[in-house]
Amino acid sequence: MPKRTSRLFTHKLADALMLGAIAVFIILHLNGANLSKENGVLENAQVFVILCGALTYLLRALINFGAPYRAIQAYAIFMTAFLFAGAARELSFGKVFGFEPQVVDGVKYVVAALVVGLLLVTLWAYFRPTQSRWQQTKDLLRSRTLLHFYAAFLIFGIAGIFEKGDFGMIKSVFLEELLELTCFMALLRGALLLGCERLWKPRMDASTAANALQHPSEGAATSR
Repeated sequence: MPKRTSRLFTHKLADALMLGAIAVFIILHLNGANLSKENGVLENAQVFVILCGALTYLLRALINFGAPYRAIQAYAIFMTAFLFAGAARELSFGKVFGFEPQVVDGVKYVVAALVVGLLLVTLWAYFRPTQSRWQQTKDLLRSRTLLHFYAAFLIFGIAGIFEKGDFGMIKSVFLEELLELTCFMALLRGALLLGCERLWKPRMDASTAANALQHPSEGAATSR
């Protein structure tokens, strides 16, 4: 199976699984199942999706991008830190794993140190010397990957409205948790796209361009 076809199949399968999960949760809720309780099905599903997203972004940063892709690497590392922090927020270590309070505090410190470390690596990855950082940043901000981030931000805001019942909306813990799950699914889908979009292609400088005109085969190899 060609690589592009394999990736397309993976994305379609992921979309089907995510939409199917949302549909199943809605059906179960309508049939009286309590999915939105503390550390219940929806919260555990959120943690699972968050961790999948964090690991996917981490793999994108470590494997799929070469040295020139500064902005993309930095974004992938930042999202890894962001999602690890989100997982720690959603997961109750004491109730889920039976940890003592002092152990829970220790885990929180470890997670905080990991997140801070990843944020420092993000800054290092972004500000390493390169001539195309701003162009890469503009391309990234306009990409489909970032559209998923913007959508997730909007969905998370709507979830907060249902949590508090603002603007005349009903107060529903189920809708809040389901929308938060959808938000994290959008971030996961953005991580999958980040490995496939050609966001930026190195530009040839004048000397390379002149050499490409004189030696087409060598120029083509250089541009790749």
